Amino acid sequence: MAHSAFIHIPKTAGTKTRHNLNTDKYSFAFSYGETEIIDLDEDGNPFPLNNSGLIRNMNRKAMAKFLRADVLYGHVTLRDYQKILPEDAQYYTVMRNPIDRVISYYNHAQSYHADFKSRKQSILKFISSTKEISDYNSQVLHLSGAPSNVEINTDHLSAAKLNVVSGRIIVGIQEFLEQSIELMPIFRPLKAAPTSKRNFIPPRQKSNSKSSLVNQSIFGFSRESLTEYEVGEIARLNKLDIQLYNYCLKFVQEKLAAKKRT
Repeated sequence: MAHSAFIHIPKTAGTKTRHNLNTDKYSFAFSYGETEIIDLDEDGNPFPLNNSGLIRNMNRKAMAKFLRADVLYGHVTLRDYQKILPEDAQYYTVMRNPIDRVISYYNHAQSYHADFKSRKQSILKFISSTKEISDYNSQVLHLSGAPSNVEINTDHLSAAKLNVVSGRIIVGIQEFLEQSIELMPIFRPLKAAPTSKRNFIPPRQKSNSKSSLVNQSIFGFSRESLTEYEVGEIARLNKLDIQLYNYCLKFVQEKLAAKKRT
């Protein structure tokens, strides 16, 4: 019976950390929306990830099989995990600078989402017209226990902070990923993400033969390529995420410093 879960917030190095799971010690089950996810093993060979699909779509038999793993892993919020895991479950996650995360999500959407592949949008139009789980204050949403259909507020921010400081959720920081995953026993030490030996392109990436890394976006905007106004708009729409990120960044840095002293 699973007692641990990784909350994979979109565009926070979740694919990279997936390549460093401690499979020698734990069994894992995955929950993603795609019906098939092609991953790469340590030698760069493609294989289908054992993806169970969305939790809400699992029947009783599928759910029972899913819960037999030691650790669950996927694009699942704390609230949705809490519906199926015991009260004392341990959670893990990785956070990312919110501005960079939104830019990365924009690149990903423009590369792969059907709504945007043939109809590109500026980032200002994109962030003003999309309101889904991967957009505004998504990190607070994932870590607070809030339902996905509410507007995130300061109460949710406080709940997310409490979940972190209490140890209920062990947080890593993408910008300090190698050090962060040392705080999480479900991972092995960080190693480079595998690349295909045979120029294998996962199915959803075949529109660009130059892309050989799993989950690599074709669009390549960065913070430096945007105007101050564009960056400011992203920050305005994600101000609670920024507050949570800064809080967790300091918290993780203090834990790493204490670990180094011992």
